[in-house]
Amino acid sequence: MKKTTLILLFILFFIPFGAMAAEDSAGNYIESNSSSTENVTGDIARDAYVFSANTIVRDANIGRSLLNLSYSISISNSTIGDSVRSLSESLVISDTTIDNNLTVAARSIEIRGDSTYNAIYGAADNAILGGTTNAINMVGETITISGVVTGDVNLEASNVIIKSTADIQGNLNLTSGHEPVVEDGAKIGKTNFDQVTPEEVHVKTPTEVLTETLIDIAYWTIVTLLVAYLIVIFAGNSVKGAVYDLKFHLLPLILTGLISLILIPVVSIVLILPYITLPITLMLSTAYVLIASICVPFAAAVIGRWATPKLNKWVSTLIFALVFGILSRVPYLGLILDLLCMILTLGYIVLKLYENMRAAFRHPAPVEGDVGNRQEVPREAVHRNEPPQDRA
Repeated sequence: MKKTTLILLFILFFIPFGAMAAEDSAGNYIESNSSSTENVTGDIARDAYVFSANTIVRDANIGRSLLNLSYSISISNSTIGDSVRSLSESLVISDTTIDNNLTVAARSIEIRGDSTYNAIYGAADNAILGGTTNAINMVGETITISGVVTGDVNLEASNVIIKSTADIQGNLNLTSGHEPVVEDGAKIGKTNFDQVTPEEVHVKTPTEVLTETLIDIAYWTIVTLLVAYLIVIFAGNSVKGAVYDLKFHLLPLILTGLISLILIPVVSIVLILPYITLPITLMLSTAYVLIASICVPFAAAVIGRWATPKLNKWVSTLIFALVFGILSRVPYLGLILDLLCMILTLGYIVLKLYENMRAAFRHPAPVEGDVGNRQEVPREAVHRNEPPQDRA
C-alpha cells in the first residue's frame, strides 16, 4: 500500500509546469490557493493545474489533462481530453468522460453515474468504482466494484465487494486474505483468487532466547572492553583527570554532568530555528552522540582507577569494562547505568572545557614583540591542580 502510494506520488508530481496564473500563454489553466475552494468551469484549451483546499470541477471541457492536489475534489458533468492525476483526501467523479486514465491516491474514491474512463491506477482506503472502464488496477483496504469493466480487474485489497450491477467482462485477479463478496446478479468472466495467509510467527524456544541474549551480552562486553582500552591508551590523561575530579570535585562533576545532559538537547533544538545557528546545532548534536557512544567504556576506565587505585590500570580497566558491558545489557538497569556514565563523562568534559577557557582568559598568549616581558605562570595558579602521575 505505502509503496504504491509513493509510486503514484512520483508519477503525479514529477511534472514541470509554469508560473502560477489563471491562464498562461500556452493555454494551460493554473490555479493555486491552499485556503479556499476553487471552481473550474468552462472551456480550457490544454491542461488544468489546480492546487487548493477543495476543488470543484463542474461543466468543464478540459482539452488535455487535469492535475490536482487538494483536500477534496469533485468532478461532475465534465469532459477531460486526456488523463486525471489527483492526490487528495477524497475524490468523487460523476457523469464525466475521461478519454485516458485515472491515476489517483486518496483515502476515499467514488466513481458514479455515467462516468467513462479508459483505466484507473490508484490506491485508496475505500473505493467505490462505478461507470464504464476498460481496466481497473487498485490497491486498498476495501474496494467495491459496481460498474462495467470491459477488460481485467487487478486488485490487492483486504476486502472486495462485487455489486449486483457489476459486469466484469475480463478476469478478476484478486490478491487478498478474504474471498470476494459477490452479490447475486453480478457478472464476472473468470476469477483468479490468490489468498494471502498471515505468515506464521516463529515462537523462540527458551534455549534460543538464552543463546541470543548471551551472544548480545558477549558482543557488547567485548566492544566496551576494546573501547575502554583505546581510551586508556590514547586518552590516559583524561582518565586521570576524571579520577581526580571524582576524588576532589564530586559534587561539581555530578551537577555539571546532569545539567549538561538536560541542557544540551534543549539548546540544540532551540538553535535549529534560526538558520544562522544551524551549524552550532549540528556540532552540539554530533558531539552529544559521540559522547553517548563512548561514555560507558570511559566511565568503566575511570571508575576502575578510582575504586581500585592499587591495581594495575590494565587489570582495573579489564574488570570494570567487563562488569559495565554486562550490566549495560540488563533491562532498566542498563538504562540507569548509561545515564550515570553519561553524567560522569559530560561533567568531566564540560569542567575541563571551562578550566581551559578560564586559564586562557587569565593568562592570554603574549602578543608579538612582548616575548621578553612575558612572566612564567606558576603551576599553583592553575584553576585545578594537575592530577598526580600514575605509577602503574
